[in-house]
Amino acid sequence: MSTTQVWYSDIQFRPDPADSHRSVIDLGILLEFTTKEYWVIAVAIQAGIDDSKLAGLDGLTRKLLEHRTAVISRELDQVLPRASKPGEALKLLATENPWSIHVSFPTRVAIPSSVRRGSSTTIEQIAERYVYSIYLNRLTESIRAEKSTRHARSQQVPLSEIPPPWMYSPRVIRRPLMSKKG
Repeated sequence: MSTTQVWYSDIQFRPDPADSHRSVIDLGILLEFTTKEYWVIAVAIQAGIDDSKLAGLDGLTRKLLEHRTAVISRELDQVLPRASKPGEALKLLATENPWSIHVSFPTRVAIPSSVRRGSSTTIEQIAERYVYSIYLNRLTESIRAEKSTRHARSQQVPLSEIPPPWMYSPRVIRRPLMSKKG
């Protein structure tokens, strides 16, 4: 089975940038991949943030999270001119965003080419399928881990019963791939 290489980074809000666990709010996922014609960056932002997670935050932070799509878009706009090859944009973004709006260092994953399905599939549809594929793989890994330690956490809800987050459709930014042939 053939695969496609995709890089992804998580986007999180971390009240304390040094603590990757306490009060972290997941904001979405960034993807970087290529098609035959394009180098693509996709941003899939989580649609809703639970009010209980916003309760202790100051007004400026709430405003930042309310406009999270615009904030991430601005950050991307700043690094894209410096990215020179596929796989580089998310690395630059992660390097420049280790703070409260945190972008993780990209993880490279192989996604089955069958996820693309069909020659008339749009880049937006490919991005949506990649987001789903990555989320599904993570959920499967989490369920396996949860089953192996279930006896130690008998009162917790199984991860298989936790619904996936609502996500806005990925915003896609593309750049034509230029052939090095003359």
